[in-house]
Amino acid sequence: MESFLPIPDSPSRQYLLCVHRHLNARLHELHRLRMDDPKLAKILREFEDLTQLTKELVEEVAIRLATEHISPT
Repeated sequence: MESFLPIPDSPSRQYLLCVHRHLNARLHELHRLRMDDPKLAKILREFEDLTQLTKELVEEVAIRLATEHISPT
């Protein structure tokens, strides 16, 4: 799996599409593998890493969106 750069300050559409493509590719691979396939453990580790990255990205974007809409009183 390609390594990702740290989450940018303003994730671009291209960055988000890249994460989306990787998630879809791993899901597709999981659907094709059998339970006794030796590649399964590797794919699951990669999927876990990608899922963690996606979780962090979503949290970061959610925090930014929430704080952008809070106006000082």
